Amino acid sequence: MQSFKHSLSEGAMGYADVFKRNNKVAFIDKAVKGELVDVKGKKLPPVDPNSELIGFLNRRDAENNKDFQNALTRTYGKSLTALAIDKIENGFSTQGAGVASGADWENIITSNYNRLCGAEGFDSDADTESEKFDDWHNETGEKIATAFIKEIGKSPMTQFGKGKSKANLSHFWIGHGGSDGTPKTDMFNKQYNISLKKAGGSQLASGAKGETVATYNAALEYMGSNGVTPEMEKILNMIEEGFQKIATKHTVGALSDMAKKTKGQLKPEDAAAVAQFTETQQFHTDLNKEIKKHLNFERQPEFLKWYTYEAMSGYKKFSDKTCAASVCMEFNADNGKVSKFIEVTSDGKSSGLKENPSVGSKVIGISSKVKVYAAYKSGGGNPYSTLRLGLTEDNKTFETTSTLAGIIREEIINDKICNMLVEDIHQLDEFAIVKKAFGKLKKMGKDIKIWFNNLLTRILEKVKVVFDKIKNMGSKMYEALFGFLNITVSKVKASIPKDIEGFI
Repeated sequence: MQSFKHSLSEGAMGYADVFKRNNKVAFIDKAVKGELVDVKGKKLPPVDPNSELIGFLNRRDAENNKDFQNALTRTYGKSLTALAIDKIENGFSTQGAGVASGADWENIITSNYNRLCGAEGFDSDADTESEKFDDWHNETGEKIATAFIKEIGKSPMTQFGKGKSKANLSHFWIGHGGSDGTPKTDMFNKQYNISLKKAGGSQLASGAKGETVATYNAALEYMGSNGVTPEMEKILNMIEEGFQKIATKHTVGALSDMAKKTKGQLKPEDAAAVAQFTETQQFHTDLNKEIKKHLNFERQPEFLKWYTYEAMSGYKKFSDKTCAASVCMEFNADNGKVSKFIEVTSDGKSSGLKENPSVGSKVIGISSKVKVYAAYKSGGGNPYSTLRLGLTEDNKTFETTSTLAGIIREEIINDKICNMLVEDIHQLDEFAIVKKAFGKLKKMGKDIKIWFNNLLTRILEKVKVVFDKIKNMGSKMYEALFGFLNITVSKVKASIPKDIEGFI
C-alpha cells in the first residue's frame, strides 16, 4: 500500500499547480462549492465567493503575488502544503495518457505556449488534449513553449491537426506522381508555419517513387523561375551537338564514299553502320543516350538548393499553403529545449513561402550534403505529337510546336528531294525515307553531302527556334524541354543528411 508520505509528495497540490492549465477556474469553483478534497479524501469547507482568497485568485497577477499564499492560509487556517489538496482526485492533474505521440506534443506545446503568451484558450482543442497528460508532460511543454517564445516571439498558435489527405495536394504534385498528402506544418501562427519533430524520434525520408520524382520536378520549376541559367544554355547547346553527332556519326563524306560502292563491295562493318544509321528507333535511342548524359542537374548546387527547399517546405506540393512549412523546429523532451531551429525561408516566416522565395542559409548549407540520383526514360505516347509551350500574344489561346521527333519527320517529309524520289513517303518512317532518297541520289550521281547537310541545317534551325521559346517559359522551362525531347524523369533516389531527417 502507498504510504501517506508518498501520497503527499506525489498527489498534493503546490502553489504553482493552482495556475496550470485551467486549474485556477476549477479551483475557485470547487472551493466555493466545498468540493475540494485532501489526499485522505476529506472535504475542505466551502469558501465565500466574496472572500479575500477568491478575490486574489481573480487577479491577473495572482500567480506571482505572495499575498495570495497568505490569503489562502488565512482562509483555511493552514498553508496549501498542510492542506494537502489531492491533485488527481480534484482533477488538477491527470493520471497520464501514456507515451505522448508527435501530435500529443504539438498540443501540449501549443497549449502552454498560448498560456504563456497571454492567449489561454486560443486553441481550446489543444488545451483539452494537453490536459490528458500528467504534470511532467505539461511542465516540459511549458519549458519548450518558453524556448519557442525566444525563437518566434509571442503570437497565438494553432495546432494544425489537418490529417493526411490527397485533397491537400496541388495538381502539379499529383501530375508528377505524388500522393502523400501529409502536411509539413504541425502548428502555425500569423508569422510561422512550423514543422516539428522530437529529438531522437525522427524517421528517414520517404523513398516513395512519386514523392521523389515530384520533388525533383519541383526543383526544376524553381530553377526555371529564375531565368535561363548558364547550365540551361549548356544543356541546349549539348543537345544540338548531340543531334549533329548522332546524325553524322558516320560522316557524310564516309557515307558518300560508301555510296559509290555496290552493296556487295561494302565491308560487313560498313554495311551494318549504314543499316544502323537508317533505322529510326536506333537513331532515337542513340540520341536519347547523348541527351541524358547532359541532364545532370543533381550535380548543380542551385538544383540541390531548390530540391532541399521543396523537400522541407512542400510549397509546390500543397494547394493549401498552410500545409507548407516555413521553419523546422526540433525539441528535446528531456531538457525542454529547442535543439534545432532551421529557417526554411530566409527568415523562417510564412510570408516567405512563395513561387520564387529567398531560401534560408541553413537550408543552403544542408543542401550541399544532399545527394540525388535520377534516371530518365523516353516518354509514352506518340513522339511526334505537338507540345503546348505557352500562351499566344492574346494570352487566351496556346501556340503549339512539334516535338524534336516531330520536327525531324516534318522536315524529311517536306523535303523536295524526298518528295520527288520517294513515292510512298507518308507510309514510311523518317529514316526509311532518307534511306530511299539516299539510294536514288546515289544512282543519279548527285551530291549526297550537300543534300544531307541542308536537311540537317533546316532541322537544327527549327530546333533552335523551339529552344528560344522554351527559354521564355519561366518555371515551365524544363517541363517544356522534357516534353520537346519526349523524355520523363522515371526514377529518383535521394540521400538526405541527418540534419533534416524527420522533417521530410
